[in-house]
Amino acid sequence: MSAPHFERRTVSFIVRLWTESSEIQKTSDWRGQIEHVGSGELAYFQGADRLVETVIQLVPELAPLEDLTLNRRESCTKS
Repeated sequence: MSAPHFERRTVSFIVRLWTESSEIQKTSDWRGQIEHVGSGELAYFQGADRLVETVIQLVPELAPLEDLTLNRRESCTKS
């Protein structure tokens, strides 16, 4: 018996987020680490806007964001 479609296309990550304060600029910058659970590969990023780009670097075969959004909506309406 084969796994359901969503299980075959599932990729798991551990995401760690933290802020680093700058005394000079009086600001806090978001930083993060993403760990690909299957391979253990680590990637680091700076700024929340880089999160998705970093995930795509770890899994380049990910579908375009439009496809992911569509699939998420379809699965929500089937529940």
